[in-house]
Amino acid sequence: VLLERSLSLPAGAGVLQWFQSDEVKALSGMSSALEAIVTNKDGVTISSNLIPLATPENMLLSKADVAVAASMEDGAIVATLTTDAVAMYVTLTTLAHGHFEDNAFMLRPPGRKVKFLLASPSPHASVEEAFQSFKQSLRVEDVSLYQQPADSRCSYVADVDYDTKSTSGKVDGSSISNCCAACRASDSCAAAVFVPGSSGCWLKTAEQVAKREVQEGRIACVRGAAAVSEPTIELII
Repeated sequence: VLLERSLSLPAGAGVLQWFQSDEVKALSGMSSALEAIVTNKDGVTISSNLIPLATPENMLLSKADVAVAASMEDGAIVATLTTDAVAMYVTLTTLAHGHFEDNAFMLRPPGRKVKFLLASPSPHASVEEAFQSFKQSLRVEDVSLYQQPADSRCSYVADVDYDTKSTSGKVDGSSISNCCAACRASDSCAAAVFVPGSSGCWLKTAEQVAKREVQEGRIACVRGAAAVSEPTIELII
């Protein structure tokens, strides 16, 4: 928990209270995401919101093995999800008429259950018919399915740059994935450094990689033998 605070807000819509957190400010959106949870005085969760700190293409996500199964529980249609890694923007779809009580959410291991609420009036002749349609067409996906596959010869390293006195090697890079791909396509590139917010990507030679510097907010994609001594990173919640 990065920040915990008791709030007392007047009744009515549109009421705001602002606060700041140095811990949150220090987070990198590529390796971290926030979840804001609101509970009442009895400790019951009344709201939970995912707050991404980077766009999906810039998130460094582990490949998640997400699975879903359909069931009937106490008369309700339920999707049971499992995952072996944190999955972002997990999205459920089905041809059955209705809607999920939650969708496009963050999923932590081992998983969770999501109810499917039938449309009213429903075009299905019965709940059983609706369930069969739901079960046969239920599908799940998450952001990691659409990210470029990580090259086994590369490692991502946070808050680092190499030979910053040199201005050579700049190429277009709209995301860390594109920046890393540009490095893999160059025989002379040992690492690529991506600067979020600037679309800046710098390709570095092996000689430059030897001149390592700490640069907060930057992320390097390090190839081959150069990656052995570098600590890698993954999504932290």
